[in-house]
Order: sequence, then C-alpha cells, then structure tokens
Amino acid sequence: MVGHLDVPGLTEPGVPASLSPAAITDLLRGELGYDDALVFTDSLSMGAITTRFTVAEAAVQAIAAGADIALIASLSDVAAVIDALSAAVVDGRISTERLAAALRHVFAAKQIPC
Repeated sequence: MVGHLDVPGLTEPGVPASLSPAAITDLLRGELGYDDALVFTDSLSMGAITTRFTVAEAAVQAIAAGADIALIASLSDVAAVIDALSAAVVDGRISTERLAAALRHVFAAKQIPC
C-alpha cells in the first residue's frame, strides 16, 4: 500500500507518493523489484488527497502512476471514478498496457489464471 506522503527528492512538490510515477513505477516497481506485486493506494477519500484533488482525478493519477487498485471510501464516488478512468483511457492518460498490467496483478493475487 502506498501512502499519501510528500517525499522531497522523490515526488514532485504537491504530489503524494500514492499518485507519483516516481514513487510507484520507478522506485517501488523498478528499483525495489516489486514489478509484479499488487499495489494499492491508501484511501483516496482522505483529506491529504481531497484537499488537492477530486477522488476521480486522484484515481486516474494513481492508476497512471502504477497503482493497481485505487481505494475509495464512498460508494457515491464510484460512478465519477469509473467515468474518469474511462476518459483517461480514451484520451491516453492511462494506456491499455497499464490497465492490462493492473489486471494481471489483481488476477495473480487472486490466483486466477489469465
């Protein structure tokens, strides 16, 4: 699970680790070797996120950054998150390869062949 920490020297100013490609893709998956691990964000409904981003935009940024599962606390955010993720795939902010990798990680954790 990646938390919402601002890490000077790693993350861009104002971008928490949970939304940062440098933290998730480069450090966690790359340097530390967790390429095939299932990566969750901390809840995107927390104040550390919602004071700077909408839950939907945070979910897009988290998945694009390399997280596999973007946690949200309220069912009322689900439709907006799905819409934002769909739009991000259409406009290229999230690649189909990134989604496929996320699905592989989820399926592997559940021991479902893919």
